[in-house]
Amino acid sequence: MSDRPYSRLYWETMEDPKFDGVREDVTHFGTWSLMLILAEMAYPVPAFVPAVAPPPSVTLLAERGLIDLLSGGRYRMHGLAAERAARSEHARDAANARWNAPSIAPGNAPAVLAETSIDEQSKDEQVAYFEATGRIPRSPALLDWLHRLWERYGEAAVRAALRTEVMADASPGSLMGRTERRLFTESAAAASAERAAEARKVREQHAPVVIRPIRSGMSAAEVEAAAAAYRRDEVSV
Repeated sequence: MSDRPYSRLYWETMEDPKFDGVREDVTHFGTWSLMLILAEMAYPVPAFVPAVAPPPSVTLLAERGLIDLLSGGRYRMHGLAAERAARSEHARDAANARWNAPSIAPGNAPAVLAETSIDEQSKDEQVAYFEATGRIPRSPALLDWLHRLWERYGEAAVRAALRTEVMADASPGSLMGRTERRLFTESAAAASAERAAEARKVREQHAPVVIRPIRSGMSAAEVEAAAAAYRRDEVSV
């Protein structure tokens, strides 16, 4: 499989009735092809209808049931979710085959038992990479890198970072480098915000209490003004 991101164009488009009137027109078919690529890049969120797409072609694709037009100039490509689910299942099968293949190394039973939970996690890591890039990670260095990020930053953060960074460049080295930088930056920012919140909480707990005397005979408006001033002092401390 190529290391470059791709979109699949199946031959069945030549006989699928939904493509009648589309495949015969280069403009319509080209518009569908472009929107397929953009939908793949944006998946799992909806893509935006490209500005270069001719409105008559977009309308025809929607009428043929090839796309769903959404609010805000967005759309979803019909069949893409099923296609990506099938690819993910293929990645899981490949991961299972890799990790469950019989070993020819003698006396390895204790090691296999000890590594069961790690293997299960590694399958999830490979599936996450496949879902973001459309490629099964095979390089030991890439698998180790992915596992290290997974252990340090967690599944949700790694999945989100991969989906974001793959938009710029999906080549493994570049993608993983940018993914790690994003994860480090986001983690550092979160830690800094947490420390700031804790420091603010400590300051509030030790802030001096400002007591403003209320003299007898004060009108209701004067009492309210004194209370407002007290509240301002509390906030500013």
